[in-house]
Amino acid sequence: MIANLVVLGGVLLVAYLWSAQGLFSALLHMACTIVAGAIAFAVWEPVTYAFLLGMQQDMAWGLGLIGPFVVSLLALRIALDKLIPANLQFEQGPNLLGGAALGAVSGVITVGVLLIGVGFMRMPAKILGYSPVGYDKTGNVTRSAGVSLWLPADALTAKLYERLSTGALATSTPLAKLQPDAQLQAGELRLTFGDGKVRLSKVTIKPDEFEVIGRYDVSADNPRDLFKDSFFLSKGGDKIPQTVVLIDGSTPSPGTKLVGYVIKFGPGAREKEGQVIVGAGQLRLLSKTRDGGLVETHPVAVVSRAEGKSLRASRFRFDAPDVFIASVGGASESQMAFEFPAPAGVTPKWLLVKNVRVDVAVVPAIPIAQEAAISPEARDEAIRAGAILGGGVNLADLDSSDATEIRTVGNDFEPSREGFRVTSSLGAFQFRRQSAGGFELDEDHNIINGQKTFSKEAFDTRGAPQNLLVKEFAQDANVRIVQIDVSMDRKHSIIGRSFEMVENILPPALVDSIGQRYDAVGWIFDDGGQVDVRFTPGRPVRALAELPQLSRSKPNQKLQLIFRVTSGVELTAFTLGSRVIVSYKPPIKVGR
Repeated sequence: MIANLVVLGGVLLVAYLWSAQGLFSALLHMACTIVAGAIAFAVWEPVTYAFLLGMQQDMAWGLGLIGPFVVSLLALRIALDKLIPANLQFEQGPNLLGGAALGAVSGVITVGVLLIGVGFMRMPAKILGYSPVGYDKTGNVTRSAGVSLWLPADALTAKLYERLSTGALATSTPLAKLQPDAQLQAGELRLTFGDGKVRLSKVTIKPDEFEVIGRYDVSADNPRDLFKDSFFLSKGGDKIPQTVVLIDGSTPSPGTKLVGYVIKFGPGAREKEGQVIVGAGQLRLLSKTRDGGLVETHPVAVVSRAEGKSLRASRFRFDAPDVFIASVGGASESQMAFEFPAPAGVTPKWLLVKNVRVDVAVVPAIPIAQEAAISPEARDEAIRAGAILGGGVNLADLDSSDATEIRTVGNDFEPSREGFRVTSSLGAFQFRRQSAGGFELDEDHNIINGQKTFSKEAFDTRGAPQNLLVKEFAQDANVRIVQIDVSMDRKHSIIGRSFEMVENILPPALVDSIGQRYDAVGWIFDDGGQVDVRFTPGRPVRALAELPQLSRSKPNQKLQLIFRVTSGVELTAFTLGSRVIVSYKPPIKVGR
């Protein structure tokens, strides 16, 4: 395995360099390295949350650790070299061997920090053949399914600073309690969807891109019954138990219960293609034991909607390697409930969702589970009744007092005449493939993601081969592209209406008959001279003020908003926050 050679080579190189400098210099460097590591782990989360998640999300957690380590080490070295300019001389043997030994310690810490930091970046599960954890054949995240190092520099470094965080460098927020086994967490996050041919899914999200909105407990006399459900039956109708193994290789003991957490993912949690994708390794529940220790568990199942055009939910198991749950349809928000085994006597404390920590001790129980733990059978009934995930927007709460009504019946109704089109076509704004800089395209030259401003000349495609033109926005079988013309002379126009300040920070959206909301994922803005095209399913429009500004003095400006809508739903309204701008009566069905 290449990683073994890299780790050993790195440690030996540092040891060799400091053996040549001597015992005293190596001692000073080791002290600097230990302190630099302590500083790096101490500021890791503040630096990442405050600066990096908003700029370099894919590399944020790695840079948040490696950057402070390198800067601190350089600053400490410069300061010590100024403070202690001379060296102490020892006999050649102790000088050489002592320098090498202390240099090796520095090397282990340096390589360990680099390994942990790089491990938190958006990379494949195995880095040069190394992964501290993996999926076993039944889909459980375990250490034994990983690939170990000859010299586990990352594990040794993590344990060193865990000990220091509760000992000589103790704090009120110790690493050992908030991020134990950081090297394992790095490996768990990289158990992502995707491989060499498919873009890897996200390894982290921002704190404001999800919310843990509820909790429920499931208990049974026999732990084996916990891992059965009425959604997974044999041909004879019997419930089939799931094989569950904890990360340390043990099996759930008597007294174990399931703890479910309902998570609402916002638009920013989506991938560029428009779905939220989560694997079992990317959620980590830390529970406190009676003696103050910690137990780490991963979800064994997830409750999610089975299709985008219905609020009906089902329960899906993480029961095979590389099983991932993806949101369905095009709704802006996705709710899922993840179920974790909790051994007897533990108290869940922290839930890490793609490495963002939430204190779950204060998460309220959902209504059906407020009194006590529920049985697996009651849980299944609650899933089918919609009591676990709940519903969408309450249509009765929408303000339609100033809405424009579009009657959608009769032979004279033409959606396109009303500025409403169900089409993925760019229409008059098709362009040549070589002009697609700024966009990601699929193999059919459809736009997956991106933004670009064009001159009008770019849309002159006369003489260009049709197979080399970019003609459409990408969509899959479960989603349809809806384009709404909100220009000044259209019924959907947002020009000429008086909006409160709060409405300027709310996004325009479409709402369907079951309360699902669809935020705009882009636009085509023609200002008469240039055309700006944006299509970003993973970064929807979050506020009215984010849209290109239409001017009354430029009536030739045209703005079309782009939405990804679940196939088969019925759209009832075009809204801004809770205010209905246009209502469709009866609702418009978005066909397959």
